[in-house]
Amino acid sequence: MAKQKVKQYKGPLSPAQVAEGMNAATTNAGRLLSDAKALFAKGSYPTAASLAALSIEESGKLPILRE
Repeated sequence: MAKQKVKQYKGPLSPAQVAEGMNAATTNAGRLLSDAKALFAKGSYPTAASLAALSIEESGKLPILRE
């Protein structure tokens, strides 16, 4: 499988792009938190903590995009 090269974006984002990024970050954060909770319930504490931290990081994108 060939790797697809991602083109770096520079410049201001449109309001639609900001909204799309915020929605994606919110969805990802929620999914990561849900997975963390499921793993925590199964006793997989280290992995649950890792996913919870990733969820927090993903949530941190919202104020950056809002700015």
